[in-house]
Amino acid sequence: MSRKYSNTITKSVGPYTVTLYSPDCAVVQFTQTGPHRLPVSQRHWQVKVKTLLGAGDANPKTAKNIVETRGLSLTPHVLGGLGNVCPHATTCVASCLNESGRGTASSVRHARLARYALFFIARDWFIDKLTRELRAFGAGLPAGETGGGRLNMFSDIPWERYGIVDACPDNVVLYDYTKSPQRAAAQPYDLTYSYDGTIESAHHAEQLLAHGVNVSVCFHEDIPGTCGKGADKQTLPASFFGVRVIDGTLTDWRPGDDRGVVVGLKLKARRIVDRAAAIESGFSVDAVTSAAHVPLVGVKTHTGGSVRPLALFA
Repeated sequence: MSRKYSNTITKSVGPYTVTLYSPDCAVVQFTQTGPHRLPVSQRHWQVKVKTLLGAGDANPKTAKNIVETRGLSLTPHVLGGLGNVCPHATTCVASCLNESGRGTASSVRHARLARYALFFIARDWFIDKLTRELRAFGAGLPAGETGGGRLNMFSDIPWERYGIVDACPDNVVLYDYTKSPQRAAAQPYDLTYSYDGTIESAHHAEQLLAHGVNVSVCFHEDIPGTCGKGADKQTLPASFFGVRVIDGTLTDWRPGDDRGVVVGLKLKARRIVDRAAAIESGFSVDAVTSAAHVPLVGVKTHTGGSVRPLALFA
């Protein structure tokens, strides 16, 4: 029998109202009044949240994994209006895959917003439920098998700060991409550093690679028909940053990669304008001319601060 609170707990922040009915059930309502830019269908909605983790085979990123995988999808960056779940985001913002594939459906968009709202408004409830779902996932795996957990499908939250890594069962391996060079260097769990095309990021990437930490790089080719499913037509260079490039599109299971390599990803964009934004920002590297790649001179984060190269290893 599922546990229930003796009294429901309701809290409103901004346009969101969160009602906690039990440790396993919450309802998130969104109501926007006054001046707004949202279409009518997006101004008022309600989502019942009974699970946080989604099955990996429901997402094209993790469907190719060789192990059963669960993923957590939140609305990225500051799009939800309550806080920033991608504090190190720079050039990747304009081409985020949040709005690709199933992310264009209202039901998916609202579900991600609801989980995002719960993370900020009912943090204790969220962390407790996420911990229990990971443990249940591990307990349900066949004996001797390992599962995967990717908790930052569209975010970059340091889950190690919330006790999630320590509480995760031994047969569930957590992994993610991160824009934080400090997190990538510390490796609180299996993290691949995501290069963003800036000179600061290049400096960090070279340090990390020299210490056996993998770095993902988005590549593109200037050929027609590469939006949507056409992205697979693009090729990857043999090397970048002076190290071998592996094909990161064959699987999302990064814990299985060799160490100290560049994980090559192919630029994916639903629209031509999104593809152009990723290229113009410097986030995506031309695969054909990658040997002569010059990173951007510098960049400021979307939180207003300047990015500074760091010495990541003593």
